[in-house]
Amino acid sequence: MDGVVWAGQKLLPGVTEFLSALERHQKTAIFVTNNSTKSRKTYITKMVEKGLKAPPLSHVYCSSYAAAAYLDQQKFSGKAYVMGGAGIYEELAELGIETADMPEVDPNEFANFPSLAANWSLDSRVGAVIAGLDYRLNYMRIALGQQYILHQKAQFIATNRDVQFPSSAKDGSRRLLPGGATSVVCLETCTKQSPVVVGKPEKFLMDLIIAEHNVDVTRAVMIGDNLLTDILFGGNAGMDTIFVESGVSSEADIA
Repeated sequence: MDGVVWAGQKLLPGVTEFLSALERHQKTAIFVTNNSTKSRKTYITKMVEKGLKAPPLSHVYCSSYAAAAYLDQQKFSGKAYVMGGAGIYEELAELGIETADMPEVDPNEFANFPSLAANWSLDSRVGAVIAGLDYRLNYMRIALGQQYILHQKAQFIATNRDVQFPSSAKDGSRRLLPGGATSVVCLETCTKQSPVVVGKPEKFLMDLIIAEHNVDVTRAVMIGDNLLTDILFGGNAGMDTIFVESGVSSEADIA
């Protein structure tokens, strides 16, 4: 939705009219975003605040929900350590999956951090580490995720590999900011392991949508602003795609 429905806090031109036209023609709109900082309920609230009609919860998919659904499909009974935003915590809680806390570290002890981290008492129930866009990302959070993956064999799950996401400045100009890949690559580097990616353009999320809505991909179209996630997501599933230049990618990137 970021870069297609809105950019930053601004609703993009024509969105209201387009969604109204879909409804008039009895077409179903499924909203899919790789942004894991928000939950599906939070996204619906934002849509209403922007003057859009609230879609059913089942018509909204964010990568935070995809991560929770992935564990739920496994009948996961442990705890998850989250390197990400509130959306992941909220979606995990909706499915009854507990999360692990970050140990408290006295700022005065930062000079001794390597010794402190090496002696952390890890939560024995943590069986998954979920990495997503994390505005609080720091060395301590990365180190704890690394410990769970290396020493407790926790699953390594990434919400997405988005390098950038679009926002807008007060003067209306477009700005690109670091995406969820920032957290993911940090963990990949220090664990030397690759994650299971549950967001666009990977197959898991598309399979989830198709199964839950009985989607006929030959009658569906994927609209997106990111060639490497949105357009690839639809293309991999055999859908037609529509590229819009209101977000991350531009026409120059097609060549």
